[in-house]
Amino acid sequence: MELYEGKRFWPVLTNELNFPKKTGHYQVDALVIGGGMSGLLSAYSLARAGKRVFLIDKDQIAHGSSSLNTGLIQYMSDVIMLDIDKSYNKEVSNDFYLRSKAALDYIEEIVNELDDDSVAFRRNMSIYISNDEQKVEKIRQEVERQNELDFGTEFLSQDRLKEEYGVKALGGLLSKEDVELNPMAFVLALAKKATEDYGLLISEHTNVEEADFSLEDKKLEVDDLRIDYDKLVIATGYDVFPSLNKVLPKIELVSTYAVVTQPLEKSVAKDLMFWESSSSYLYFRESPDGRLIIGGEDEENTDLSADKARLIADKLIEQVKDYLVDELDLEVEYHYEAIFGESKDGLPYIGPHPDNKDIFILHGVGGNGTVYSAMGAMQVVDFSNNRFDEKMDYLWPSKDQ
Repeated sequence: MELYEGKRFWPVLTNELNFPKKTGHYQVDALVIGGGMSGLLSAYSLARAGKRVFLIDKDQIAHGSSSLNTGLIQYMSDVIMLDIDKSYNKEVSNDFYLRSKAALDYIEEIVNELDDDSVAFRRNMSIYISNDEQKVEKIRQEVERQNELDFGTEFLSQDRLKEEYGVKALGGLLSKEDVELNPMAFVLALAKKATEDYGLLISEHTNVEEADFSLEDKKLEVDDLRIDYDKLVIATGYDVFPSLNKVLPKIELVSTYAVVTQPLEKSVAKDLMFWESSSSYLYFRESPDGRLIIGGEDEENTDLSADKARLIADKLIEQVKDYLVDELDLEVEYHYEAIFGESKDGLPYIGPHPDNKDIFILHGVGGNGTVYSAMGAMQVVDFSNNRFDEKMDYLWPSKDQ
């Protein structure tokens, strides 16, 4: 499945790494399928914990969704706490948001171990804004709800948004502990550190089908490669193995658009990330080299088109200009359309297979995939030791969903 059309930005700032296709016979503690954010964070966590780990990717590490991610990393999900309160309950909502916050801390912990400047990690604030009066009132309520957990969020009035942040909106939610990074460089840095220091084995360009597994014997045979494993981690992104359709509600594929401008003459969002509340979304932040990264205009159509991406790029730029107090000359340099997946309730799938507790499924569907990947990686070492956190069973794959 082609994931994008257009011209990507992150490869320009990222040094390539290659991991040759392997052959031979290996015995490992854990086999990880998928070389994106979820797969590498899981493999890194397992290998760092002393496990023998083999990771397989059908293409090239970090060249899927990780190279398309705009790097705006927040604890706050597309599904706000008030909505989770209604669809589940307050206990689930509290648990999910606390885990999301902890995932940001886990990412920072690992980045500090990597010691790689290309990751461009930075703690940042973000502002969730709206020009819809009803949504502004809901934002005000969401601030109160998050602060029941002492998150320290603030409601920003129209005047404060204009005077302090240079944004024209009726109201907003300020969160103070979010993250920005280069997601492609992060995944590659994970691969480099884990292979060099923790013995992780990686085989790129190794296409695995379900028929290649003998789940009862815990064995994978593909081409001239055989791997005997104790635990299996499936982190294949939106490319789901057919049998998983029995335990995962259908993942809906949608497309989104992104544009990266030419370098800015003056900073507009150096210490902030902005996103707004419409159904198609709009979000923007500055890149490490002083450009504006803008995304949004999500739609259900998945027929990718570079030409359409170029047209939408202009539309996104005009939308950003409408929100900014200062007039800016913004010129497109990179633009693309990309596919991502959404779940029925907006939450990820993280946990053991309901019929086989030796299989861990991590599908970080939704608009907050990096956080969900880290959330799953924080559980995967316990999984490898046959321990499961049943408090997060609302995220577990299930036949009953």
